[in-house]
Amino acid sequence: MPQPIISAFAPHDSMLQAKADTMFAPSIFKIHLLEKANQKPIIHYTNYDYLIAGVLFIVYLLFVLLYVKNRKRLNQVIKAFYINRFASQLAREEVSIVNRVSVILSIIFFFNDTVCLAGN
Repeated sequence: MPQPIISAFAPHDSMLQAKADTMFAPSIFKIHLLEKANQKPIIHYTNYDYLIAGVLFIVYLLFVLLYVKNRKRLNQVIKAFYINRFASQLAREEVSIVNRVSVILSIIFFFNDTVCLAGN
């Protein structure tokens, strides 16, 4: 049986003695019930659907475009969801369906719905 490692600087070090004891323990990786299925690793290929990633990228680009071009109007539309004063202001200004912000937000909603329904 091999001799345990003893340090010259601390001959009575209990941590060093504990490390030496575990060096001679049997490995937990040699005794197991797993069976080898293949001798060599098999590469797993997946057919990833890049359509969803493309749609999400287009949605992101649309939102960035909307934010850059119409930042003030977009902030008003977003605030109108939780502040009644902004909602009534948008109603007074007659925000129609042909408004640029509304159209782009509708397109983003359509693309997001498409992605969610395609995932099922």
